[in-house]
Amino acid sequence: MKEAAIEQWRNLYRAAREFYQLAPWEWLTDADVFGVQDPETGEIGYICVLGNLGEVFGLLVYLGREGYHSYLRLREADLDTFSWDVVVAQRSLSLSFGDREELTTRDRAVIRQLGLRFRGRGAWPVFRSLRPGYQPWYLDREEVRFFTLALTQVNQVARRLSDDPRLLNRGPRGYCLVRVLEDHEEHQWRDEWLPFPPPPPLPAAEPLPRGLLSRLRRAARPLGGVWEVGMFVVPVVVGDELPGHYAAAALCAYQRRGRVLGLDVKPYQERFQDLATWFTKVLEESSVGWPEEVWVRDPEVAVLLAPLLGRLGVQLVSTTELLALEEAQASLIRWLREGERG
Repeated sequence: MKEAAIEQWRNLYRAAREFYQLAPWEWLTDADVFGVQDPETGEIGYICVLGNLGEVFGLLVYLGREGYHSYLRLREADLDTFSWDVVVAQRSLSLSFGDREELTTRDRAVIRQLGLRFRGRGAWPVFRSLRPGYQPWYLDREEVRFFTLALTQVNQVARRLSDDPRLLNRGPRGYCLVRVLEDHEEHQWRDEWLPFPPPPPLPAAEPLPRGLLSRLRRAARPLGGVWEVGMFVVPVVVGDELPGHYAAAALCAYQRRGRVLGLDVKPYQERFQDLATWFTKVLEESSVGWPEEVWVRDPEVAVLLAPLLGRLGVQLVSTTELLALEEAQASLIRWLREGERG
C-alpha cells in the first residue's frame, strides 16, 4: 500500500473541514445519492451524507458497482437486526467526525504533522477504507487523491441542493447525477445523468469434477426431508496480517432435527470457491440419507449448487427463512464468543 504525501493529506483535511462547517446533513439524508467520477480510473463514487438523524456525522463514498450495491443492501437491511454479512460486504471510503479519543496514534500523527487543531467533541475527522471481508483500514495514496476530489465536489453539490432540493430528481428514472471532470487544466466539472449500475454478476458455477456424478450415483441414498444450506460471515478477525480479515462459513443443517450436517470455513474472499465440491462431501458423509429438497436463501449459493442438485434429482428451493440454519449459526457464534472470552 502506497502512503499519501503530506500535502495530499493537507488537501483532504482542508476539504473535510469545509464539509464539516457546511454541515450538509442538515438538509440531506442518506437517500440523497449522487456520484463523482474519478477522472483517472473512470470509476464512480456514489455519495451518501450521514448525520440527518443526529447520530453519526460524516460521509460515505461507495466505490463503483460493488460499492453501490453494498449501499443498497445496507439500506434494505432490517434496522432492528445487526447483520455482519451486510456490514462486512461494504466497499466505500468513509469520513466520520468523532471525539479525539476515537483517533488512533497513526491518525494523530498525520494531524500533528499538518499542524491542525479541531475544537470540541465530534469535530475530529477520521478517514477509513472499507473493503469487503476486511477490517476498516487507513486510506492509501490513491484513495486520498480521489476522496479529496469527491469531497470538493460534494461541497459544491450540497450547496446547490440547499438552494434546489429537487436537483437530484430532474434526471430520467433510474439515472444518477454524476459530476464529471470536463477540463483537466481548468479543473472544470459538469453534470451528467448516468444510469445506476446493475447488480454485480453472480459467481459462475464451477464444472463438476470428472467422475463425481458416477461416484455419487453409486453411493445414492433414499431421498427424504429438507436440508438448509447457507453462508454467513464469522464475526471473528483472523490472520496476523494487517488489515485483519474475516472468515465466512458454509453451513448445512437438517431441518427436521436442527442437526448440523456440514460446516466449511474459509477466508471471506474465497467463500464461494468449491462450494459444490464441499456439498458433495456432505452428501457422502450423511447419516440421514439424502435430501428431497435443499432450501437456500443466498442467490449465489443457489447458482453454485443448482447444477449438482439438478443432476441428482434433488429439488432446489429459494426461501427467505432458514430457521434450522439460523439456530445452528447462532449456536456457532455463541461458541466462538465464549472461546474469545475464555
